[in-house]
Amino acid sequence: MSAKMLNEVIKRLETLNPSERQTIKAFLEEQERKDADVESHETVVESSITHDLLRRREYQWIREHRDEYAGQYVVVEGDQLVAHGADGRQVLADARQAGIKIPFIVRLESLDEPPFGGW
Repeated sequence: MSAKMLNEVIKRLETLNPSERQTIKAFLEEQERKDADVESHETVVESSITHDLLRRREYQWIREHRDEYAGQYVVVEGDQLVAHGADGRQVLADARQAGIKIPFIVRLESLDEPPFGGW
């Protein structure tokens, strides 16, 4: 919107009575909420795409370090090990304490270990 048009809108708003101003205020607040919802959705989509791309690096790290951490839970962020240990809950807590919002946690089995088939 041009500065000239904006000034005209402001001048017209100045002529409104309090009830009309309240209606305009409610309209503008609703528009701000809608804008915030769109921005929030765009951020989530952008974050999701970024995480998908980063997970490739995490899987690569797992392939390269599987034997070093066999039998342990690991949290990997990108190509960096964040936390590891035998207790998955503790590893998850350590990752969250390190500031990882969506920890990628995996229990690494050695390649010669039989897979867990359930209870």
